Amino acid sequence: MTYTDSGATQVPNWTDNLLVSQFDSSLGTLDSVTITFSGYNTGTLSVENLSAGGGLMELAGSATFSLSSSVWNFTGSAVASHSFNAGAFDGRYDYAGTSGASFTNATGSYANSITLTSPADLSAFIGSGDVSFAVVTTGGSSYSGTGAAVVEFHQVAGANVSIQYNYSQTSVSSVPEPESYALLLAGLAAIGVVKRRRRD
Repeated sequence: MTYTDSGATQVPNWTDNLLVSQFDSSLGTLDSVTITFSGYNTGTLSVENLSAGGGLMELAGSATFSLSSSVWNFTGSAVASHSFNAGAFDGRYDYAGTSGASFTNATGSYANSITLTSPADLSAFIGSGDVSFAVVTTGGSSYSGTGAAVVEFHQVAGANVSIQYNYSQTSVSSVPEPESYALLLAGLAAIGVVKRRRRD
């Protein structure tokens, strides 16, 4: 049994509460809970070399995710990076040609998971409500290369939390079918006949 919730995709530097349903204890005994958290950032990285000389230009856009709840906390980053061997400024400020480049759909991702088994941890997941996970996302960028350059980063980030409940199903005692009752009564009647004959 798995429950999932996602944070709205938007520009980095946002907060959200992700909610997943608790485990219904009428289904059985909860043995373990596996939490999987993933995040991504995607967008466009653009650079224009304005120098008289060329060189290697490296760009990176990132989204750092901080997840916190009553049972699990962690921080991870999704980084999208590209490098470009730029020529000298070609006279056109257009993120193209020999001195510029634009990388669309630059994407980075991150995922982490944990399995909880202790009764103290599992108790937070049992009930009829929701388990809340607070997510804080912070955007970042970096550049290295020639001294004179123009760089632009346009990014969005999203996050997802998924919970898998592993449980032992409650055993249900078998209930006799109506046909079984009929055979049982017939057997009792036969026993009664035998006893009557013995009395005679």
